[in-house]
Amino acid sequence: MKLSELYVSYHSGIFWQRPVISKSYNDPTSLTLNINDRYIVGPNPINDWEAKENYYAQWTDDGWMFINPIHSHASLVEDENIIYIYSYDE
Repeated sequence: MKLSELYVSYHSGIFWQRPVISKSYNDPTSLTLNINDRYIVGPNPINDWEAKENYYAQWTDDGWMFINPIHSHASLVEDENIIYIYSYDE
């Protein structure tokens, strides 16, 4: 699945998700975490994020919770101030 920038403010059929802090990280051990911090796992993930590239990752009391995104999931990536949408398009 491809993660693409979304340049419009509204589009029917989009499943809006909570914002994420970043999509640039691939190693969660480098992060200072608070409960409910959310990320999109970056390329070539390692450690707890291994094999979870492009998943949503949320820090909880019990560790990482992963959400496998579906077509049309969209989130604001806060450190870029850009909205991204998941798409099956290549």
